[in-house]
Amino acid sequence: MAVSTASAVKMTYRPYAGSVPWGGPATKPEWEDPQDHKVNYFVPNFGTDSDIKSTFKNTKAAEEGLNHVLEASFDPPKEPKRDYFVPHFGEDTEIKYTKSNIAAAEK
Repeated sequence: MAVSTASAVKMTYRPYAGSVPWGGPATKPEWEDPQDHKVNYFVPNFGTDSDIKSTFKNTKAAEEGLNHVLEASFDPPKEPKRDYFVPHFGEDTEIKYTKSNIAAAEK
């Protein structure tokens, strides 16, 4: 007979102060109190990333090669036309043959 048990243990280990940069008592994360956040700080602009430049170059080459300009839009698509006329030409001949064959097989 096998018996298994499980228990949950909350671990609160913190390295002792001075042993590692994050050692010492746990503190509240700075993002919990938005009033303490610095705002309007300088963000450097290093220009367009090389991967983005490469993507633009390759897109332009593909558009020129295919003689088609790629257009994209985030506008919602137009609703499709509804309630249009669908002609009914009667029962298809394959359906007639199938019904005939089923009737013959059932006899």
